[in-house]
Amino acid sequence: MDSIRILEPAYLEHADPIRQSGFSGGPERWRSERSPLLDAIEGDGEFLDVGCANGHLLRSVVGWAKEKGLVLEPYGVDMNPLLVQEAMRRFPGSAHRFWVANAWGWLPPMRFRWVYAIWDLVPLELMPEFAMHLLEYVVAEDGAVVFGAYGSRSATLLAST
Repeated sequence: MDSIRILEPAYLEHADPIRQSGFSGGPERWRSERSPLLDAIEGDGEFLDVGCANGHLLRSVVGWAKEKGLVLEPYGVDMNPLLVQEAMRRFPGSAHRFWVANAWGWLPPMRFRWVYAIWDLVPLELMPEFAMHLLEYVVAEDGAVVFGAYGSRSATLLAST
């Protein structure tokens, strides 16, 4: 896919794991913009990062959760094989917890208590379908989907309100 060919070198050209995650704001801003997703996490469990890229966000979330007394088991799925390899390196011995797949039609081998996905990477008209797929096939019965926003679409929408 074109997006994989474009993103792969852009992410992997950097040694800094934050830059490899497509973020250029440094560690303090990284934490201040990414850690609020934990506000939606209400207990221990499996945490799936949809679009896990190099696994740095997943590593960060697991660490931040631990600081709050929560235990999250890291899992990730991404369409980019080289980025998934980077994620696996961040979690030695956990290669079985990462998959190369398109989350749209992905039927995971298990369900996850917490599923994190980025809503502004999904076309708005397809968002209900994507959310329903995650709820129907990916999220555990006692779990939830946590949607985050990273990009220009969410910034534009916030600016217009």
